[in-house]
Amino acid sequence: MYNFSIWINDNMASDFSGKIAAGDRFKINNLETESTIEGTDIADLDGGHLAEIRNLLISHFKKLVLLSAAKPVTESEYYRRLFRKAHVLGVEYIKVPAGEAASPLGEKPPAAPEGDTLPGDNPAAAGKVPAKEGEAESQAESFREICRIGKAYGIGVLVENNSKTALPSASSVARFFESAGKGSAELIFNPLEYVRIKRHPFLNEFYNSRLKNMIRFLRVSDGLFVDGEAVLPAQGNGEIKEMASILLARGFKGYFSFTPYLKDMSLRDYEEIIERFKKLLTQM
Repeated sequence: MYNFSIWINDNMASDFSGKIAAGDRFKINNLETESTIEGTDIADLDGGHLAEIRNLLISHFKKLVLLSAAKPVTESEYYRRLFRKAHVLGVEYIKVPAGEAASPLGEKPPAAPEGDTLPGDNPAAAGKVPAKEGEAESQAESFREICRIGKAYGIGVLVENNSKTALPSASSVARFFESAGKGSAELIFNPLEYVRIKRHPFLNEFYNSRLKNMIRFLRVSDGLFVDGEAVLPAQGNGEIKEMASILLARGFKGYFSFTPYLKDMSLRDYEEIIERFKKLLTQM
C-alpha cells in the first residue's frame, strides 16, 4: 500500500497533541514536523518531555518519519544531540538546510516569487555568491559529518530542492551529493519549487536526472509557471500525476508528502488536497 505523510504546522495545531489529532483526522499515521516542538528544539528536550512525545506517538500509532532541522550544517554538536534524541523517538529521516553548504559547489539560485516555505528552508541563502574554496570544503565536510552521524543512528539524511536556496535544480543537487560522497544523503523532490524556476518537474528535472533512485519523499504540491503561485494538485504545471505515476512504476516505497504549501492553508484545505491526490492515484 502507498505511504502518506503529513506536516501539520503550528498555525494548524500549536501543540504536539493537536498535530497527532490532525493526523488521526486524515487517517495518516506518518508525521512530519520541524525540529522545534512546542517552542523547544528536540535536541534540547529533557528526558521527561522526550518520553511524553514518544508515549504520545506510541499510544496513537504514529511515527515521526521526517524532522526538518533549521540550524546550519556547521553546527555539528547540535546535530549530534538532535540525532541522539531523534533516535529515541524513532525518527526515520532528518532534513537539513543544505542551501548554504551547497552554494560553493552548486549554482547561484534564480530569483523566485515570495511564498510559503517548508520547515528548514533557508530563504536568506538566495542570491548568495559562492564562498571561498576553504569555506566551501569546510561546509562540505560538515555535511559529510552529519551524514556519518545519521548512519550511526540509522537515520537517513535528506536535502530538498528549493528555488530560494543554492539547490534549485536537479543538477545542483547532484553536484552537492557528489561533494558529500556517494550514498551519503537522499532527496525530497518538490515539484512546486521546480515550477518556480520554470522547469518541468518530470520532463526537465526527473527524466534525465541521476537522482531517480534517491527520492524518498515526493511533495504533493503544484504551481503555475507564470508567477510561481501555488495551486491545488493537477491544476498547475507541477506534473504531480506524472511524477507519482513514474515513481510507482519504478517501485517507489517512499512517502507522498502533504505539506501546507498553499498560502494561509488550513486543515480544511488539506481535505481537498488529499482527496484530489487520492483520486489521481485511482486514475493511474
